[in-house]
Amino acid sequence: ILAPARLGGGDADASNTGMMGNQGLFNPMGEQQTSGGGGMVVRNKFVGPCCGFIRYSDCQPETARELDGMLSTAIDAIMQEMEEQATSTAPETETMTQPEPEPEAEPEAETPTPPTTTEEGCIVGEYSEWSPCSIDCGPTDGTQFRWRTVVDNRPALATEATVTDEGEAIVGPEIVQRESCPSPVEVRTCRPTGEEGGDNILLPSSVDAGALDAARSSLCLPVCIPEFNGAEVVEVATGFDSPRDVAFHPTPGLHLGERSEGRKFNPNVGEEAWVANGANHSVSIVAALGTEFQTDFSRRDRGFYHYMINVTALSFNMVSNSGRDAQKDAFEYFAVCNDNNNDYMKSKEANFFMGPTLYDTDPDPAKRNLVNRLGEPCDSAAEPCYFLHADMLHESPSCIGIAHDPEVETAYGTVYWAFDSTGDRKEGQLVRFDFQQPHGPGSMDHSVAAIRRYPEVKLHKGDDGVHAGMVVHPTRREIYIANPGDGTILVVDADSGTYARTAREEYPVFSNRLPSFEYSIWECVDQ
Repeated sequence: ILAPARLGGGDADASNTGMMGNQGLFNPMGEQQTSGGGGMVVRNKFVGPCCGFIRYSDCQPETARELDGMLSTAIDAIMQEMEEQATSTAPETETMTQPEPEPEAEPEAETPTPPTTTEEGCIVGEYSEWSPCSIDCGPTDGTQFRWRTVVDNRPALATEATVTDEGEAIVGPEIVQRESCPSPVEVRTCRPTGEEGGDNILLPSSVDAGALDAARSSLCLPVCIPEFNGAEVVEVATGFDSPRDVAFHPTPGLHLGERSEGRKFNPNVGEEAWVANGANHSVSIVAALGTEFQTDFSRRDRGFYHYMINVTALSFNMVSNSGRDAQKDAFEYFAVCNDNNNDYMKSKEANFFMGPTLYDTDPDPAKRNLVNRLGEPCDSAAEPCYFLHADMLHESPSCIGIAHDPEVETAYGTVYWAFDSTGDRKEGQLVRFDFQQPHGPGSMDHSVAAIRRYPEVKLHKGDDGVHAGMVVHPTRREIYIANPGDGTILVVDADSGTYARTAREEYPVFSNRLPSFEYSIWECVDQ
């Protein structure tokens, strides 16, 4: 806690200022001083009562509340000292600068609505105006609030005092009855018709209640957009097996080329759609989409029972101009999300060691992204080929949605956001996966990665077999998440939140135990 240096006199005398140990004197620029004159004195240094607990949940509320007494005692002592010094110097200053006013000339207070002091010693200001209603239309009620300043001007409790949930102050064995000061915020419900006030009046209050609700609901209709905006829906491809998601390859024709597995393709015409088939654990590629050369082709991972089981979502890295080192850039990679708890096609007990799988779509045999049934580099022009994953992380079992983050700050561009429907076994959660440096085909090294969990973003899966659409806005840095269980869409600020603690204790299933593997919980996210 810092206090003005003048409280301790002109010199940094520990006996006068109450400094102890390594407490020092600093000027406003943070540099150490040897004398007073505008500087600040470090009067108290301490850590909070929850410091040292291994887990966040171990620090109980009664322990955390000790901080209130610690801070109140230290700060009240400084404020008392400042008041005493101000009182002792006030007469001298007043005599030098200002003549004593005559009693009859003393003006009245200029403040029209001064704060009032309650009998309990709480200084309470005037309320502000009510805020606008939180909703503009619809049949449900909204919320309004107003605020005021409230200052607790009562004497501080002793250092060992604590305050119970009922507002009682406990000092040793005695209990002191102390009510809390009035709340600084008042909240009330409001209706779009302005029934709580005149600011939101849209319809006369005399209208029948049923007709009023119907009218209020109709106010929302102009902002609704018809499904597909009236566009014609045309079937362009069939034969999929429980299709869950579709994404377009940023470089059509790269993966299949002119020939693949003995079939001819036309890589230079049309778009290329990749469809996730949940029921047969594969990806269907619809090449030359919408042209006379359109054809479809299916491919899956050689170890699909783990890496692509019940594949429910996929997303490409579409950022072609990231400015990254070409040897590191993960442009044209894609990741899939699997709605499974890792039961190996129901042949084993689920162990929840499941998460997104990353693939490189470059078919160059030297890169070994495709293998034959023996696991050897595949000649994609002739023999059947299988995907060989570039990396995998295991912190989001039963994942039903995934979106690539188009950020350009990381070295490889392998950041993906995923819908983990298992979460804390009660509610699903948003998880940010940064594969960082992919281990590459044929490796099982998962020690280099960074995963963040956002438990405040509560997600709900809904019925089995449902995909959750996700997308990251490229300029607004907002993540849009379909929440099937609630029938809602969440918007989350991708760059918000702060590190709270490690996730290894609360979520014990993760990819690697080395320190280079970062697994953390982030809180205070904007959504």
